[in-house]
Amino acid sequence: MIRSGTCNRCGKEITWIRRESDKKWLPCEFSPVDAVNGGNERFITMKGETFTGRRRIIGENAIAVQVYVPHWFHCKGGSNET
Repeated sequence: MIRSGTCNRCGKEITWIRRESDKKWLPCEFSPVDAVNGGNERFITMKGETFTGRRRIIGENAIAVQVYVPHWFHCKGGSNET
């Protein structure tokens, strides 16, 4: 499940994704990005699962997955990873 909202710490518009395993809501950057296997960056899928990979380079011929970047990586309001 996905819903939009605003970060209480920095005021930025974000996307909330509900993790299926424990029903916890995860704050993510508002827009999804394309990611591919082969990296060590953590992303959240639309189903709330963790995907480890790297962002797809524009023009790269690779099969990509649309994922969200956890908001706590970029929040200017302080660390809020839970």
